[in-house]
Amino acid sequence: MNSLQSIELASDPAVPQRDHLLDLDTMARRFSLHLDSHGPVKIGSCRRECVSYRVGKRLRVVYRVDIHGRDHRIVASTFRSRKRSERAFRTATESGVEAGPLRPALHDAELNVVFRTFPNDRRIKHLAAVADADADLTRSVDRRWTKSHLIDYYPEASAVVRCLDDDGRTIGYAKVHAGDEGQRTFRMQEALWEAARASGLRIARPLAYSMQHRTLMVEAIGGPTIGDLSGGELLAGLHAYGLALATLHSLPPVDFAVPVDSALKRLEERAAGMCAVLPGAGTSVTVFLEELRARWDETAGDPVPVHGDTNQNNAILQEGRVAFIDFDRATIGLAASDIGNFLGLLRYFRSLGLISPGAESTRTAVFLDGYTSVRPLPPPESLCVHEAAAVAERAFRALTRLHGPAIPRVPALLSEALSLLHSGSR
Repeated sequence: MNSLQSIELASDPAVPQRDHLLDLDTMARRFSLHLDSHGPVKIGSCRRECVSYRVGKRLRVVYRVDIHGRDHRIVASTFRSRKRSERAFRTATESGVEAGPLRPALHDAELNVVFRTFPNDRRIKHLAAVADADADLTRSVDRRWTKSHLIDYYPEASAVVRCLDDDGRTIGYAKVHAGDEGQRTFRMQEALWEAARASGLRIARPLAYSMQHRTLMVEAIGGPTIGDLSGGELLAGLHAYGLALATLHSLPPVDFAVPVDSALKRLEERAAGMCAVLPGAGTSVTVFLEELRARWDETAGDPVPVHGDTNQNNAILQEGRVAFIDFDRATIGLAASDIGNFLGLLRYFRSLGLISPGAESTRTAVFLDGYTSVRPLPPPESLCVHEAAAVAERAFRALTRLHGPAIPRVPALLSEALSLLHSGSR
């Protein structure tokens, strides 16, 4: 299916272009006519790689477009008026960098949309330097870094590349941000790496941070992620994951506890406007948030180092032990937030039919067994609050990312999250 036709979303007056931008056949035709300054080009394929939707505000879409056997990333950003889109296009044109044979930026006056061709980005000023392994950057972090391979890209926020040397060997990973978040991550991750050395816990070591380029470089850790495993290897990996997370929570609190946005605040932001395009979920959203706010301050526990983004992709299995990567949300907080986040992910997978109820129960039990082999679990009521928040966050993210298979499950996910709050125990 080339669009999200199976999702019945109400219209959004502030983003009238939404459905046009989600129709890949329509976008492929537009790209064919306008991307190349020398005339129409043949589009081999056009896929959506990333979507960021703020109801009542804007939509961003990353397309991966095949032209003559080579992939190009095109980012669409919506605007409310032609005046605003024209102004954004002028800015994009003035600051644009080369994007191979394609135009750095395009303006669609009919849709009030500006398209930028990677590595052109509205807010990440140094994206081109990271994508091209610019010498001014690599001299300040690692002179061996001569080539980059893009791994992740979130427009106007961040991008991750694999750093390669002249022989194509991976020497690390670099993440560039639109803001100064990377500096905080560097300091926090460095403090945790030092604290973990005596415990046997493996944390990706931060290697350098360029303030000028807002770029953090960390060591490369080889091995499969937990999400890559299956069967008995997966269960062993989940046990190791629980053990490693408990070890992280047992480290002495580092002297760097700059708070990050709480899950409650993120939920409130993502819920804003949600009822307008998903009217059937309106009551569920309101009731859940009221219940969550009432219970949020009741969660208890001693402050510990927390990862902040416990998922299958941030845990790498290496010789039977789990190593942690990606510490953008790391802080000093409650152990229940990390545990609840991962348990909520398993519930989400089961709700979408990606795993069976039996598989969810088995994976949960193995993960928690690994955790309790090192330290006791937090109080049940605290775990339930954070697990419920994690389930709801994924429900809200289904809309902000316009994830087709998950959107019809939003009411059921919110109902399950509310049931968790009411139960007060797992």
